[in-house]
Amino acid sequence: MKTVSIASAHLAQAERDDIRRLASYEPGTAGAVMTTDYVTLAPQLTVREALERIRHEAPIGRPIYYSYVVDPSAGSSASSSLKTLILARPLAGSAIIMQHDVIFARVDEDQESVARKIGKYD
Repeated sequence: MKTVSIASAHLAQAERDDIRRLASYEPGTAGAVMTTDYVTLAPQLTVREALERIRHEAPIGRPIYYSYVVDPSAGSSASSSLKTLILARPLAGSAIIMQHDVIFARVDEDQESVARKIGKYD
Protein backbone atom coordinates (compact mmCIF):
# COMPACT_ATOMS: atom_id res chain seq x y z
CA MET A 1 0.00 0.00 0.00
CA LYS A 2 1.40 3.38 -1.02
CA THR A 3 1.31 6.16 1.57
CA VAL A 4 1.13 9.79 0.59
CA SER A 5 1.51 12.65 2.99
CA ILE A 6 -1.74 14.56 3.42
CA ALA A 7 0.04 17.87 2.84
CA SER A 8 1.59 16.86 -0.49
CA ALA A 9 -1.66 15.30 -1.68
CA HIS A 10 -3.40 18.67 -1.36
CA LEU A 11 -0.71 20.88 -2.87
CA ALA A 12 -1.11 21.97 -6.45
CA GLN A 13 1.68 20.98 -8.82
CA ALA A 14 2.84 24.60 -9.10
CA GLU A 15 3.17 24.85 -5.32
CA ARG A 16 5.15 21.61 -5.18
CA ASP A 17 7.46 22.94 -7.90
CA ASP A 18 7.95 26.18 -5.93
CA ILE A 19 8.82 24.25 -2.76
CA ARG A 20 11.34 22.09 -4.65
CA ARG A 21 12.93 25.16 -6.25
CA LEU A 22 13.22 27.00 -2.92
CA ALA A 23 14.60 23.89 -1.19
CA SER A 24 17.37 23.66 -3.80
CA TYR A 25 19.03 26.85 -2.48
CA GLU A 26 21.54 26.74 0.34
CA PRO A 27 20.01 27.37 3.79
CA GLY A 28 20.60 30.93 4.97
CA THR A 29 20.58 32.40 1.46
CA ALA A 30 18.07 34.79 -0.08
CA GLY A 31 17.09 32.14 -2.61
CA ALA A 32 15.85 29.85 0.16
CA VAL A 33 13.22 32.36 1.30
CA MET A 34 12.45 34.49 -1.74
CA THR A 35 8.99 34.74 -3.19
CA THR A 36 8.16 32.91 -6.37
CA ASP A 37 5.06 35.05 -6.92
CA TYR A 38 6.09 37.72 -9.40
CA VAL A 39 5.28 38.83 -12.92
CA THR A 40 7.75 39.89 -15.57
CA LEU A 41 6.76 42.27 -18.32
CA ALA A 42 8.18 42.98 -21.76
CA PRO A 43 9.40 46.58 -22.18
CA GLN A 44 7.18 47.26 -25.21
CA LEU A 45 3.85 46.62 -23.41
CA THR A 46 1.37 49.40 -22.79
CA VAL A 47 0.07 49.93 -19.27
CA ARG A 48 -3.21 48.29 -20.27
CA GLU A 49 -1.36 45.22 -21.61
CA ALA A 50 0.84 45.09 -18.52
CA LEU A 51 -2.21 45.07 -16.22
CA GLU A 52 -3.82 42.35 -18.32
CA ARG A 53 -0.68 40.21 -18.03
CA ILE A 54 -0.62 40.71 -14.26
CA ARG A 55 -4.29 39.64 -14.07
CA HIS A 56 -3.51 36.55 -16.10
CA GLU A 57 -0.25 35.57 -14.35
CA ALA A 58 -0.97 36.43 -10.71
CA PRO A 59 -1.71 33.40 -8.54
CA ILE A 60 -5.24 33.36 -7.19
CA GLY A 61 -5.35 34.72 -3.66
CA ARG A 62 -1.82 36.13 -3.80
CA PRO A 63 -1.54 39.81 -4.69
CA ILE A 64 1.28 40.97 -6.95
CA TYR A 65 2.37 44.41 -5.77
CA TYR A 66 5.37 44.83 -8.07
CA SER A 67 6.13 43.71 -11.59
CA TYR A 68 9.51 43.58 -13.27
CA VAL A 69 10.58 44.53 -16.76
CA VAL A 70 13.57 42.49 -17.82
CA ASP A 71 15.18 43.23 -21.16
CA PRO A 72 18.05 40.75 -21.66
CA SER A 73 18.97 42.27 -25.03
CA ALA A 74 19.60 45.65 -23.40
CA GLY A 75 20.97 44.14 -20.18
CA SER A 76 18.53 46.16 -18.12
CA SER A 77 15.83 45.67 -15.55
CA ALA A 78 13.22 47.88 -13.95
CA SER A 79 10.21 47.60 -11.68
CA SER A 80 6.80 49.15 -11.25
CA SER A 81 4.31 49.06 -8.45
CA LEU A 82 0.77 47.95 -9.10
CA LYS A 83 -0.39 51.35 -7.80
CA THR A 84 1.70 53.16 -10.43
CA LEU A 85 0.30 50.97 -13.21
CA ILE A 86 -3.29 51.46 -12.06
CA LEU A 87 -2.91 55.25 -11.95
CA ALA A 88 -1.12 55.55 -15.31
CA ARG A 89 -2.80 56.24 -18.65
CA PRO A 90 -3.82 52.87 -20.19
CA LEU A 91 -2.11 53.50 -23.53
CA ALA A 92 1.15 54.79 -22.02
CA GLY A 93 4.17 52.57 -22.50
CA SER A 94 4.82 50.56 -19.36
CA ALA A 95 8.59 51.09 -19.76
CA ILE A 96 8.08 54.84 -19.34
CA ILE A 97 6.70 54.52 -15.80
CA MET A 98 9.21 51.91 -14.62
CA GLN A 99 11.78 52.63 -11.94
CA HIS A 100 15.23 51.85 -13.28
CA ASP A 101 17.21 52.14 -10.05
CA VAL A 102 16.17 48.71 -8.80
CA ILE A 103 17.64 47.51 -5.52
CA PHE A 104 18.05 43.74 -5.75
CA ALA A 105 19.50 40.71 -4.03
CA ARG A 106 21.12 37.67 -5.58
CA VAL A 107 19.79 34.22 -4.73
CA ASP A 108 23.12 33.19 -3.17
CA GLU A 109 23.33 36.32 -0.98
CA ASP A 110 23.19 35.86 2.78
CA GLN A 111 19.71 36.37 4.27
CA GLU A 112 21.04 38.82 6.86
CA SER A 113 22.63 40.96 4.13
CA VAL A 114 19.31 40.99 2.29
CA ALA A 115 17.46 41.91 5.51
CA ARG A 116 19.80 44.89 5.95
CA LYS A 117 19.03 46.03 2.38
CA ILE A 118 15.31 45.73 3.04
CA GLY A 119 15.69 47.74 6.24
CA LYS A 120 17.77 50.40 4.50
CA TYR A 121 15.68 50.81 1.36
CA ASP A 122 12.26 49.71 2.66
